[in-house]
Amino acid sequence: MIREFEANQQPGLLGYVIQEVSSELQYLIDYNGWLRTGEVLTSVGFTVDYGTATVTGVVLSPDEKSVTFFLNGGTLGDQFNVIANANTSIGQSRFDHIGVCMETNGGAVVPSGATAVMLSIVGPTGPVGFTGAGGAAGGPTG
Repeated sequence: MIREFEANQQPGLLGYVIQEVSSELQYLIDYNGWLRTGEVLTSVGFTVDYGTATVTGVVLSPDEKSVTFFLNGGTLGDQFNVIANANTSIGQSRFDHIGVCMETNGGAVVPSGATAVMLSIVGPTGPVGFTGAGGAAGGPTG
């Protein structure tokens, strides 16, 4: 499912999303309500203003009135903006942003007497040389 946003007359905040750690989700920004008759998008560039998340797979629609992209990566607890810079065939340029918060992908956290609480199921490997579960040479077993 693609999350859709509409870029209307005023540039600015298009909305907020919560994305889970290690997810790669597709988003769409529709500029049709802003473009003049006959005007089309020529490019849309993206910047992530904080953290490790990245934007990939940027594609203008065939009618050049919307753009899709994938947001991936990110670290638990990161809060950032995905900033879109749209340029058009008549020389207009606008900046919009989507607010993003990276959440746990592990569901509810319930303490069970373990020495550490796991907030995310997927994450980085452990320290180099550690070979136990979750270490550089090991991983979770089930």
